Amino acid sequence: MNLRIGITQADWKIIQATPKSITIKEIAEKSQLSRPYVSLRLQKLREDFKIHISFKPILKKLGLKPVISIYPLSKQLLEKFEEGTPYTTSVSHLIKSTLDGLIVFAYVPEEYVDEYLALLPEKPVKTYIGERIVKWRPDLSKATWYHRKRIGVNWNTVRELAKSAEYIEEDLSKIPIDSLDMFIIKEKEKWAYTPLTKISEILEKSISIGNIKKKASPQLLEYHWKKHVLKAWDFNQVKIILPLEVAPITFHYIRFRDEDSLYAFLHAFSRNAVYNSTTVILEDKASVFTAVKVPCAEMIEFMKFVHSLGVEEYSSEGFMDTDIILRYTITYAMLKRGKWYSPLELLELYQRK
Repeated sequence: MNLRIGITQADWKIIQATPKSITIKEIAEKSQLSRPYVSLRLQKLREDFKIHISFKPILKKLGLKPVISIYPLSKQLLEKFEEGTPYTTSVSHLIKSTLDGLIVFAYVPEEYVDEYLALLPEKPVKTYIGERIVKWRPDLSKATWYHRKRIGVNWNTVRELAKSAEYIEEDLSKIPIDSLDMFIIKEKEKWAYTPLTKISEILEKSISIGNIKKKASPQLLEYHWKKHVLKAWDFNQVKIILPLEVAPITFHYIRFRDEDSLYAFLHAFSRNAVYNSTTVILEDKASVFTAVKVPCAEMIEFMKFVHSLGVEEYSSEGFMDTDIILRYTITYAMLKRGKWYSPLELLELYQRK
């Protein structure tokens, strides 16, 4: 199957060049297109095609853990999330045959996971605590194809890639960060190519600045960018919106038989297939919680592929409905002297405002 996304061949070259490009100049060099043209097309991709390119940090380097919680839907709980809960990044309506619920993603300081879960008025039906988030990499993707404004996944290539998957050693050591670092990350998560000069202006105009300095020159931000922020950088994430009526977002828990099977899934599908929305590697290293946007016509190919890797446990956790979608960012005000506030401390700060 193929999905029409409307972008040109040149746009596709730009998308493939973005994940490991810090600047527009780098994209131009990799795509062999002019810098003014790349700048113009990036704006077009963002505004007309709703293709989002965002700075993706390695959470573990920031001292954060991805936490996924599933709750029964209730008015009280939804109102609590609408008011804002510390470290929550998204809340969506979850539908499955046995549950009308909410699925909640949060990035929580590793020492405060239990405190975060205890803050909410209801207990989750299920909780998944992760270590690492893996996203689609268009620059590495051999399984995703583009042709004449259409995009799709070659499942034969996915299966072949699974045979050559290898473990990649990564340095995930925690790095020192402060409020300015997080301000830069927050703005770069909105759009990866926001210039530091613009971020300096945004900072100066900020009304609620917490414990951060009101002003920071572009030169100071440049220092923080190179000294701290880039050390936490994973890559620039590219998010292509696929039509939900054709490719609904579904959630799956998978525990593989061994770590080799896990690596095969991460390499061949999570990094290579545009259908991967988010794959969270869980604390049990051979397990993942994955959100996928596989077209209905290809779901059987996805399940065949997962089965072929060797699975010890599997659970379909349902579909995302679009009538409830809340999104938040982790902000600079959640840090004090380089340390994360506890969720309770943040609630107290919220209540004082």
